[in-house]
Amino acid sequence: MLILHGEKDERVPLEQAVGMRKAMEDNGLTFEYVVYPREGHIIKERKHLTDMAERVLRWADMYIGGK
Repeated sequence: MLILHGEKDERVPLEQAVGMRKAMEDNGLTFEYVVYPREGHIIKERKHLTDMAERVLRWADMYIGGK
């Protein structure tokens, strides 16, 4: 699971992402977890958008790419 979360998300509180991360860890599941500082529910900063796009592409290629 790829968990990408804004630090200041008011729609989905950060605590929910932290809880998901803990559940994934506790069950030995594969995941990547990133919190983008200063960001809300919609990621807006260019460097964060670039990072997010790279992570999504890498994750998709690795786990659902079919290559």
